[in-house]
Formats: sequence, structure tokens, C-alpha cells
Amino acid sequence: MEKKAPKTILVADDDLSISTMLPRMIAHLGYAHIDEIATAANGEDALKIAKKHPTIELLISDTDMPIKDGYAALKEFKALYPYAKTIQMTGGDYNKKSEHADSFMAKPFDLDTIDKVVGKYLTKNK
Repeated sequence: MEKKAPKTILVADDDLSISTMLPRMIAHLGYAHIDEIATAANGEDALKIAKKHPTIELLISDTDMPIKDGYAALKEFKALYPYAKTIQMTGGDYNKKSEHADSFMAKPFDLDTIDKVVGKYLTKNK
């Protein structure tokens, strides 16, 4: 069965280099049917964006962010959109994984890692 690609992806990370490069890397990998890749600098902003964009079907969130961390954001996001997929990423404690994350990605990551983890939920252009 072919995977259904999300219409919108949301990347939440307070590190500007990650929130800038990760969407570009995802776009470079050639995933199909993505209308938008939105970004947020913290968990609170991510939830505000999610509430305004109900087409978000994939959240990629850092765990250590100011204002609202990724653990709280993932939990609230899953409550709002239980059908949506979530990927937790961290450069910190790799053993502290959120129960609300469908997948985990350790920082630093490369293009192959992004392809493996994000590829679980997106289809590529043919």
C-alpha cells in the first residue's frame, strides 16, 4: 500500500540552522505532495501554527526549546491531531524519548538519516 504524503510539515527547533536547513533537505529529497513546510522556534509557536493549519500531518520537533519544550509540544500536538505523525529530534539525551513521538532522530543528522526517518511517512516523486 502506498503511503499518503502529508500536505504540510511543521519543523520546530530553536536552532536557526536546523529550522532553515531541515526543510531544504526534505525538499531536496523529492517527497511528493507537500504543500508547505512551516517552521517554529519553540513548542508554543509550533502549537499556534498547528492550530491555524489543520493540514499539518507531520511534526518534526526538537526536544530542548525555550518557552515550551518539545516533550510538551508533542503531547499537545498529538491530542489535537492524533492521526498526525511526529518525529522527535535531539542533540541531548538520546535515551529520553517522548512517548508521543512516532520516530526519533538524533542530531547531528545527515541526508541519509533524514531520508530513512522522514521516508517512513512520506512518498517520493516518481
